[in-house]
Amino acid sequence: VTLKLNGEDAGKVDGSSVLQWISFADPANPTLDTTQISSWAAELANGFNTVGSTRWWTRADSKQCAVEGGDFGWSIDSSSLAKQVEDAINNKQTGEIEIKYSQKADTFTAKGEPDWKAYIDVDLSEQHARYYDESGNIVWEANFISGKPGEDATPEGVWQINSNDGGSTLIGAKDPETGKPKYESPVSYWMPFEGNMIGFHDATWQNDKSFDNAESYKWCGSHGCINLRLADAKALHDCIKVGLCVVVHS
Repeated sequence: VTLKLNGEDAGKVDGSSVLQWISFADPANPTLDTTQISSWAAELANGFNTVGSTRWWTRADSKQCAVEGGDFGWSIDSSSLAKQVEDAINNKQTGEIEIKYSQKADTFTAKGEPDWKAYIDVDLSEQHARYYDESGNIVWEANFISGKPGEDATPEGVWQINSNDGGSTLIGAKDPETGKPKYESPVSYWMPFEGNMIGFHDATWQNDKSFDNAESYKWCGSHGCINLRLADAKALHDCIKVGLCVVVHS
C-alpha cells in the first residue's frame, strides 16, 4: 500500500512492514500487534506534522529567514492512520491510502521547509510587511507598528488569516480596579491571524510619522497587533482571503 499525503507519496506499507507487527505468541494463531502499529503511525505522523515547528526559507529579496511557532501547517491524525493501515492489512488491501489529517498546509514539503505558497511576510526587525503571491511577486507592502516589547510583543510564528469581515471594536482585558476594559478601539479593518486576539488593523490614533520609524514600536507599540495606516489596512483587506498564511518573524 502506498501512503499519500495531499496527493504526494508519503511512504508505503509492504510485507516487511507487516511482518514486524505480527505477534507469534500463539504460533497457530498469529495476530496483529496494534500497539506496534500505533507506535509506527505516531512516529510517521510526527515526521509530517509541521504546526509549531521551525521552518527555514529564503525570501524573494534573498534574506535568510527562520521562524518557530504558530498554528499553520500539517497536523496528522496518527490514530486514524493506524486504523487505516490495520484495516488495509486485515482486508488484504493494495493500492493507495490517503493519510487523514486534522489540518493541512498549502503544500506538502520536507519538514523544516516552508509549507505555504502565497503568504504575508511580517518582518518585525524591519517593521515592514509584504504580501507575496505564489510566484514571489509582491502584491502589497506597508510599514507597520508591532506590539510593544515585553508582554505585549507580537507573537512570532506561522499563522493564517482567520477572518476578514471589515470593521470591529477591539476590546482589551478588564482593569481589575474599575472592572471595565482597559481600552475599546473601533477599527475599520480587522484581520486576525492568532485566533481573534492578534491581527492586522488600521490604527488612526498613531502618529503618521511613527509608521516610518522602525524603532517606534518600542514606545508607541500596540498590545500585540500589527498597526497599519488606514489606507494600507484597506488595501490589505481588499486583496486577501481567509486562510492566507501569515509568517511573523524577526
